[in-house]
Formats: sequence, structure tokens, C-alpha cells
Amino acid sequence: MLERCAEAGGKIFTVYIVRSVPAALELIEQYLPQDRDAVVLHWFTGSKSEARRATTLGCHFSVNADMTRSDRGRSFVAGRGRCGHDGGKIERSLSPMPLKA
Repeated sequence: MLERCAEAGGKIFTVYIVRSVPAALELIEQYLPQDRDAVVLHWFTGSKSEARRATTLGCHFSVNADMTRSDRGRSFVAGRGRCGHDGGKIERSLSPMPLKA
């Protein structure tokens, strides 16, 4: 599947990478050219060196509100972090914005 997508190019891959970082990065490196596709990693659990490797491969990191509470999570935001939408439980009350007449 990755080979076919790489041939077509212009794809955005969203990869849930929790506890599978080495294998996932190997597949990304082997099959997805950096100049043709974008990869967003969700729930990244790798080491700092694996994060550097992912960045070198052109990957982006999905970062949720919980991750911004740690130095490690904030480091993703400062680099190739993208706003995540699937993280943790929301602990704040959200009210709708008032509509203008």
C-alpha cells in the first residue's frame, strides 16, 4: 500500500505510532519519499533520537493539550508540531460563541 501511495504522491499520512516507532520509521524511510508525501505521527512514544530521525524524515507530530504540559511535548510544538484532536480527556467547559444578529 505504501508503495502505491508513494507512486501517486501528494498524500498526507496520519500514523498512530504508539509503541511502534522503530518499525514505523523504517517503513516511512523505505517507502515514502520526503519530497512527495507528508506524514503526521500521532501518539509518538519514541526517544529523543527517534524524534530527531522522524524530523529528518520530514515527519510532523500531532500534539494535544496534555502533551504541552511536559518539556518533551513542548519540544514537538516548537519544531514540527501540529494541533492534535484526539488526545486525552477535555477537562474544561466549552461554551458556544454567541452569534451576531
